[in-house]
Amino acid sequence: MTQVDIATVLNSDSTLNATKVEAMAKLHVGSYLTSPFAEGPVGSKAGWTATEWRALITSIQLIHAKHSKHPILYGLDSVHGANYVTNAVMFPQQINAAASFNRELVRDMGDVTGRDTEAAGIPWIFGPILDVPTSKMWARVYETFGEDPYVVAELGRAIVRGLQDNHTIAACFKHFIGYAATPTGRDRDPVTLSDYDLLNYHMPPFVAAIDAGALTGMMGYMSVNGKPMGVNHKLLVKLLRHDLAFKGMLVTDWAVINDLHSFHHVAASDRDAVRQTLSHTSIDMSMVASDTLFINHTLALLNEENQLHVARLRESVRRITALKLCLNLYEVPVPGKDVVDLVGDAASQRLAYKLASESIVLLQNVNSTLPIAVSSRIFLTG
Repeated sequence: MTQVDIATVLNSDSTLNATKVEAMAKLHVGSYLTSPFAEGPVGSKAGWTATEWRALITSIQLIHAKHSKHPILYGLDSVHGANYVTNAVMFPQQINAAASFNRELVRDMGDVTGRDTEAAGIPWIFGPILDVPTSKMWARVYETFGEDPYVVAELGRAIVRGLQDNHTIAACFKHFIGYAATPTGRDRDPVTLSDYDLLNYHMPPFVAAIDAGALTGMMGYMSVNGKPMGVNHKLLVKLLRHDLAFKGMLVTDWAVINDLHSFHHVAASDRDAVRQTLSHTSIDMSMVASDTLFINHTLALLNEENQLHVARLRESVRRITALKLCLNLYEVPVPGKDVVDLVGDAASQRLAYKLASESIVLLQNVNSTLPIAVSSRIFLTG
């Protein structure tokens, strides 16, 4: 149920702090995420190779194995190639991949991304991004497959199949649902959507991903029609679980449950936020960043409210355990040993170059707009 930032168990120089890992293991934290280099270099180091990642995750798995028979699940934002694995080939961002209109190349990009992430011992990828942007001002448009629901759905289906082709990687569609429909372009602003727009414009990519077998999904930060996603029964239970019949594991985005109290102000406290999420949604795992109080709040609720939430928690435990079994983590907790030497290979470089080449868009120079005269004055805004 609980996922923490890897920085929580690292020293200031990004080496592993075994004592901190031990503390997380005793709390039965089940998942870690991201890279300490997500915001830039740490000291003289800018990232970890696949071999360095494997050493780190092996150490974490061994420590956790002393306290539980369940392996930890590591997740990473490999969104255009394994971008947090040093020496892995970087592919164009999704917006460029979409401009190629080439399903096969996008599937192959997914295949290489999955392989290189697995080589690092990581079986879970936070992608693809299946949001359909409606405002060009939104800062994350470049991460998407663009504004056409059909294109997003077709390429989403292709990349999910590529990512999961080796059966040892779980894709994670995100951000369910309507995250990119911000009317202002500002991230996390409230979204208002008619049922028609939600079902016909924003839902098709997620239908395609589920049809392709996506094993996990991630829900968004925002509120939709006045209801924050962290408590949105209509969208996370009625739509996702019932209408779309998604059986996989659902994780929050960063600190979404805490946001119910601190950002959306619909919960009286962090504990009340946990109570509401358990009561109204089908969320299985909380990406808590560094605050393990989520565990305390959940245990306290079980104690205070007797067996009220036990059945609900068992649902999530079943889905999380099923995912780990599907990925064979109980037998091989650090996958990808056989593909370490393939990271950054020549074939991957050729594939990335071909996709980049096919994504080039030729523009018409209407009215001789270019080249811009040196005497012109330009207003740059945004």
